[in-house]
Amino acid sequence: MTETLISQLAKIGALKVISRTSVMRYKHAGDRRLPQIARELGVDAVVEGTVLMAGGRVRVSVQLIRAATDEHLWAECYDREVADVFALHADLARSIAHEIQAFITPEERERLAAHRRVNPAAHEADLRARYFLGRFTPADLDRAIIHFEQATARDNSFPDALAGLAYACAMRALPLSGDLSVARQRDLLGRARDAAQKAMSIDGTLPEAHGVLGITRLFYDWDWPGAERAMERAVELGSNVWLVHSFRAALAATTLDCARTLAELRQALELDPLNLLARAEAGEICYWIRDYAHAVEYVSQVLDLDPAFPRAHFVLGRVHEARGRISEAIDEYQRAGVIATGARSARTALREGGAAGYHRWTLRAGLTTSPHAAASLRDRAFFRARAYTRLGEVDQALACLEQAYQQRECLLVLLKAQEWWEPLRSDPRFVDLLRRVGIP
Repeated sequence: MTETLISQLAKIGALKVISRTSVMRYKHAGDRRLPQIARELGVDAVVEGTVLMAGGRVRVSVQLIRAATDEHLWAECYDREVADVFALHADLARSIAHEIQAFITPEERERLAAHRRVNPAAHEADLRARYFLGRFTPADLDRAIIHFEQATARDNSFPDALAGLAYACAMRALPLSGDLSVARQRDLLGRARDAAQKAMSIDGTLPEAHGVLGITRLFYDWDWPGAERAMERAVELGSNVWLVHSFRAALAATTLDCARTLAELRQALELDPLNLLARAEAGEICYWIRDYAHAVEYVSQVLDLDPAFPRAHFVLGRVHEARGRISEAIDEYQRAGVIATGARSARTALREGGAAGYHRWTLRAGLTTSPHAAASLRDRAFFRARAYTRLGEVDQALACLEQAYQQRECLLVLLKAQEWWEPLRSDPRFVDLLRRVGIP
């Protein structure tokens, strides 16, 4: 109920609506009063409610509260069939917008008025999928995909489940997951694109579907203009969706448009201020554009809230490595679980051979830039190219990059951005590779 109501309210561009991840941190926050919660989230009003389900019906009691004064502005009860749950949310969103006198455009009014009945079993599977999607580990993303597939099998015209499937497949495929072969990665991105397009054919107003289409246009098709068009439409439909702004930041980062990257990240984090993953990924994207100060700022904020958050330690390790602080990088990689203990440790390699010794060790050990490194990635040509570049072995690095190009490795879209490739930038073979990938 929470997530769907947020999605409905987010359709109103005049409102700033905080995303689910940050909101749910207060679900059991009995020791915090509403004024404090509102200050922490940067909002003026809070919607509270209770839900009771019995048989095939759902009853919702909801109230709108002015957060600064704890003043109740409006309250209402709704009683509907479960199949009409989306119509219920649309009614709630319109009522709340009316009470706070928010301006609603004719297009937004039309989108709120459009509603459909939903198969309760499909809706239940969709909700379970979104629970696992929010946890965001590779294993949980796999579970989310299974539940989204169950939802679409029960109702193949359920656009929200199709858009969710597209999002789950895309997130499982991208560098965050890191335990996939190139073939598996491309298969997931292809499934994400197909699911997004099917969702849009049923309901063209879903920002999530347009955003995922944009990210697949970028990583799967290497189509920058197509990605830009899809993401622009996603923002028009869902300026309140943090993920859309994060996607646009990633797109801007691939062309080293640093100002736009940072602006989009700021918008994303305003919409989901307590989302640790969003902040860690903001740090990762800042690392792409070599803005190490902002990268450290974002991941430090994550570690203040959760000192054990693996993704933040991983990004911090990347920054240390880029700055030549190899020993500190090793510490962070070990905290992130990237470097496994073995007979010959990274620290031994560093002590015996300095930075070059460390990078030779990473090449031999098959170390990848992922917090979920797996042995299968030792054959990823893209990461072998990185190791050879660090070692100064240019011909081998370029040969691996050519192999990655032939495999259509999705990470080649980062060739212009990441600092890894600085030693290759003047080589005509690298310049030609950039041209063929098509990076603007």
